Amino acid sequence: MKKFGMMIGVLAIFFSANCAIAERPVRFAVLAKRGVEKAMEQWSATGDYLSKKLNRDVRIVPLKFVEIEQALKGQTIDFLLANPAFYFESHYHHGQQERFCGPE
Repeated sequence: MKKFGMMIGVLAIFFSANCAIAERPVRFAVLAKRGVEKAMEQWSATGDYLSKKLNRDVRIVPLKFVEIEQALKGQTIDFLLANPAFYFESHYHHGQQERFCGPE
């Protein structure tokens, strides 16, 4: 629960500091390793909670393994919750900016 609270804090700081982003929904991607429908069942309540806490529209975007790279390249998502291998892949190959909660 402590990590979840930290995640909300980071999201709030990120979006309050960047007013241009405040106009559109936050696209929070999750790995849909058991299918899109299952991912939405699991994560939609989190999206609703974040929307209320941040006073912003937070949309959960379930992605299959093969869709993540394209979403990162096309910058169609704002945040990605997946296994650590995707962090290294996106950082090393695509120069993606870190948007992760936790120590640097």
